[in-house]
Amino acid sequence: MEKLTKIKHRIIPAKDSQNNSYKKVLKIKGLERGFGNTLAVALRRILLSNITGIAPFCVRIEGVEHEFTALEKVSEDIVTILSNLKKVVLNYDEDYVKDNQIIKLSLNANEDNRITSNHLTVTNAPRVEVQNKDVEIATLSKPGVLKLEMFLRAGRGYVDFEDNKKFIEEKEKELKELSSLSKGAFIAMDSVFSPVVNVAWKVTELNTASLKIEEQLELELETKLGVTPESAIKLACKILVAHFQTIGDLTDLDSDEIFQSEKQSLEKEEDDMEIRLLNLSMRSQNALAKSGIKTLNELASYPIEKLKEIKNLGEKSREEIIRKLNEYGKLKN
Repeated sequence: MEKLTKIKHRIIPAKDSQNNSYKKVLKIKGLERGFGNTLAVALRRILLSNITGIAPFCVRIEGVEHEFTALEKVSEDIVTILSNLKKVVLNYDEDYVKDNQIIKLSLNANEDNRITSNHLTVTNAPRVEVQNKDVEIATLSKPGVLKLEMFLRAGRGYVDFEDNKKFIEEKEKELKELSSLSKGAFIAMDSVFSPVVNVAWKVTELNTASLKIEEQLELELETKLGVTPESAIKLACKILVAHFQTIGDLTDLDSDEIFQSEKQSLEKEEDDMEIRLLNLSMRSQNALAKSGIKTLNELASYPIEKLKEIKNLGEKSREEIIRKLNEYGKLKN
């Protein structure tokens, strides 16, 4: 098979990131035509839907049977409190959290006034942390009137509250054993597991010496606190490669079978280099163009003794061309 040009990539801060390490741009250049969109669509879908994260699926509040219950001495209603809790970002080590394991956070607030996510404590799982500790949850006018537990699990993508209701029914016994509250319903909520907030991409054609059109892909992504763009991209690539390995039985895949070596790539790029990029005089360029010579490879294969037959190509121009061929190692003895 014909080998592809070796690609290059790097990850840099986004222009509007303002030193935000969770907003980066993945740049991949040297892609053959069409590969930019192909890679972008696949990576975006996986980044948004298949990166595992952790999120709440239900909340239990002492004495509250449904989200429309009013609590005395609490400024916010239950719907607002639930909405505020969804803003809490959590990070976890997946090696310490099992599938379908339920993690409990308790609200410990023995003072009045402003209650934030800093008052939330993980009670039954190591390596689970609240990342943004300044999220305002509620405002109390009396200490201890809000007793709350939030239950989380690991997952992918988005799960609506109806599906979470079914999960609560399945796990009701376990939830009651975990809970320290005497009464109150387990109120289901939507779960947004994905740690990736947004993914956008742009594909541009590169001006290169090659006759083939090459593309550059810029994939901009923003992640939640605790999950870096680099780790999200790495995991997305692992997921994609794992699928292709299964489909194509690629356990012994060697990238050298697909991509040219750096030397081959450079040699091919030079062979395809357009005459206009050789920094020849305009007179020499025009004369060669009228003779149908457009690339360095075509010029190198043209007999030196026949250069004098090209119209408007004088002795100085011929000497210039010979020097240039020698410079690129294309001069034939």
